[in-house]
Amino acid sequence: MFDQHAMCYGTHVQSSRKHPIGAVILALIIAILIQIPFAFVFILPSFSFGIPHIGQLFFAPAFAITRLFSTAGSPSIPGTIAVQTILTFIPIFWLVTWKRRAAINTVVRVVAFTVFVIAATAIAIPLEKRHEARVQAAQVNGKSPVLSSVQRLNGSLAFFKKHYGRYPDSLSQLDFPPDQAEMDAKHAGLIQFPLPMQDFFNFTYTRQGSGYDLRVDGKPGQGWELYHYCTDDSGTIRFDTNPQKCTQGKPVYSKAAVATGH
Repeated sequence: MFDQHAMCYGTHVQSSRKHPIGAVILALIIAILIQIPFAFVFILPSFSFGIPHIGQLFFAPAFAITRLFSTAGSPSIPGTIAVQTILTFIPIFWLVTWKRRAAINTVVRVVAFTVFVIAATAIAIPLEKRHEARVQAAQVNGKSPVLSSVQRLNGSLAFFKKHYGRYPDSLSQLDFPPDQAEMDAKHAGLIQFPLPMQDFFNFTYTRQGSGYDLRVDGKPGQGWELYHYCTDDSGTIRFDTNPQKCTQGKPVYSKAAVATGH
């Protein structure tokens, strides 16, 4: 008798944990259909029904997640719909199957999930913006206006070495002499300072043995903080959004490439 009751109880618990496929399908359909009005007010923001940016708010979690994994800088529409469907499906499924548990448990689950999504979105959005900025920086790295200044510095340093037999100890030696004085190794008159982009970038020059190392880093708060260029006496200019990886970054200019026409 005891075994029969235990078997019946175990069977009842196991069956109660199996969610009917009908509830899954219904919750999935609702999760897809509920996106239509929010997509409508997202495209036509004038129809916000008294709630500003309601369309953007609804899709914000999905946008934040898909942009984190996007390499093009803009979110994938199918990916956004898929992520939003999953996020919407979970609370809807709990509401559809509320009769299988106490009502308070369903409310707690939905509220907890909503709070979690809001908190995760608040954390993901700044990460997504930084990720998008990195993607944009990587796309335009070879067209940055500072690149011409780096090329001019490399050319001036090469001329200085050819004329004086060594590289200068500092970049100031490339500047023009004051008061029309004669040009020499202290003021070679090769390039005029300050450089055009010096307000936005820090130029750090170091003489190393028979060569040199030049780093050009965007100043914080100027919109160029993700732009980092590294070059040396080889004339090759490399770029990376991470200053620690700049020396192994993508080559954006090379004398060899220019000479071969690539």
